[in-house]
Amino acid sequence: MKPWGVIITSFILSFTLTAAPVMASTMYATTDVNVRKLPSLEAEVVETISTGDQVEVVTVVERDRSWAIVEHDGVLRAICADYLSETKPEPPEPAMDYYGECRITFYCPCSACCGSWGNATASGATPTAGWTVANGSLPFGTQVVIDGHTYCVEDRGVGGDQFDIFVNDHSEALARGLYYADVYIVR
Repeated sequence: MKPWGVIITSFILSFTLTAAPVMASTMYATTDVNVRKLPSLEAEVVETISTGDQVEVVTVVERDRSWAIVEHDGVLRAICADYLSETKPEPPEPAMDYYGECRITFYCPCSACCGSWGNATASGATPTAGWTVANGSLPFGTQVVIDGHTYCVEDRGVGGDQFDIFVNDHSEALARGLYYADVYIVR
């Protein structure tokens, strides 16, 4: 006697093979969506895929709604076709709060910029150009947007209205100088 799971999976496979054939196609999740064992809202959820994740659709079956049959971890699974699109969705803009107009400066790991600290940040992270920023008020790990670019507070600097952006060498730090810009905190 076969266990019910094997019988149901066999039924799905035979049903899928007799469903209206659809060319295999790449589709994308338009929102976070459940991958189910069977094409039914009552079926067990085996995983949730995220917005923008890619799936290979084997076929589409019509039941109470359209279900895309996909190969997932080597097994056929079902995803409600209402939540799939042939076009990859654009990532949502991060939610941000305006922090204020702040003084922007630049620093590097040299002794003129960092004294004896060298190539280590106050948080313990290795500084990365284009990512690390120093600020004296915000907690480590806070992401900020300056001139449309996202940075992470990984180092300490002067007060809350100054951000010191890490660059790789002293000549670049000097060349980029000092200016004022609007700063946003990513929620």
